Amino acid sequence: MVEATHFIDGSQIYGSDEKVAADLRSFKDGRLKSDFYVGQQEFCPQRNRTSKQCDTSPNSAVCFAAGDSRVNQNLGIALFQNVFLRFHNIVAYDLKRFNPFWRDEEIYQETRRIVIAVIQHITYTHYLPILLGEHFMHLYGFFEQTVYDENVNPGTTQEHSTGAFRILHKEIPSILNFIGKYHFNIHPVLLTDWMNKPDLLPMPNNFDSLLRGFQEMPTREEQPSYNVWISNCLFQQTTPKFSGSDLLSTDIQRGRDTGMPPYNKMRSVCGIPEAKEFDDLIDLIPYKDIQKLKSLYSCVDDIDFLVGALLEMPAKGSKVGPTTQCILADNFYRQKIGDRFFYDILGQPGSFTPEQLHTLKNVNFGNVICATSKLRFLPKNIFMPFDRRTNTRQIDCNTFTLNLKAWEDTH
Repeated sequence: MVEATHFIDGSQIYGSDEKVAADLRSFKDGRLKSDFYVGQQEFCPQRNRTSKQCDTSPNSAVCFAAGDSRVNQNLGIALFQNVFLRFHNIVAYDLKRFNPFWRDEEIYQETRRIVIAVIQHITYTHYLPILLGEHFMHLYGFFEQTVYDENVNPGTTQEHSTGAFRILHKEIPSILNFIGKYHFNIHPVLLTDWMNKPDLLPMPNNFDSLLRGFQEMPTREEQPSYNVWISNCLFQQTTPKFSGSDLLSTDIQRGRDTGMPPYNKMRSVCGIPEAKEFDDLIDLIPYKDIQKLKSLYSCVDDIDFLVGALLEMPAKGSKVGPTTQCILADNFYRQKIGDRFFYDILGQPGSFTPEQLHTLKNVNFGNVICATSKLRFLPKNIFMPFDRRTNTRQIDCNTFTLNLKAWEDTH
């Protein structure tokens, strides 16, 4: 079952039901609850506990609360949950400044609407073109003005949630780097050593150092596998010594448990000819990998979707193969045109004004990081490699301001 909402609506920040949403609010000036650590750094509030246990880690001193219960699962998730908590409270502060007579509820709801819009804009304008390919997105109308269609079901498909979106686990690196302000790697750590234990994050300078590490560290080289640590030591236990889970096996088994159609069937769903025999897979899968499949499966129709999709050669301009590209595009497209509250839809009650939309469309992920950290320079496109030799593709964080004058209530 999908336990979060089906929409790209910031539910990882605000929760997927009213109780969680209320528990996370301060009910003062539209802000979310937060805690402050060394140097007055703001972080997600601590989860109420009777002991120091955080999820499955018995010795964690830090346990964040957020809209997604998996906030503490790994340092990367915890980092970006805290980035958007800070971003919400910054936007709320600015809205209060422009509208001093607004009540808490007005500020909270409008701030939430702005943050969701920024997430949607970043996802569709800056991230998906890299994931799916810019030409592919143009071809299928992703960049056209969004027009709400009440006949489109925006719900998350099983093929997306338990299949295609899991393919991106192949990009997870083994090591996370904490890079200091002078760009030295001061503290590399194994991702799997800090599962459900985000204790490193509130330590002095670590928040900015980990952001810098993500900014400068590439994802894994393109390959049809997961890194060796998450394939052997995920949620590592000390008793018995060094036992852990295998994320790749888990993803394959999840597909089987939920009745995920096999790879060959999903090819046909995406308009790719079904293979009659293993050798017919040569159109998308390298020859040497087909030979491995022959030794592991009794027939071509038995191939698990995740296995076949991982082995596909990436489509032109994309980070995934054609079958995965097809499933992801279907889901993201329906989540856009089937959502009456999608940020750039016009003519609906509560639609943003043209001036507000102009402001939102000038925000990128680099701007969010500038607003929520002490980093000074970022790539103009945060999803592309950083070039220290020139400032022409950089954002100077000192010059960035989030101008919410378009939200000023003049009545």
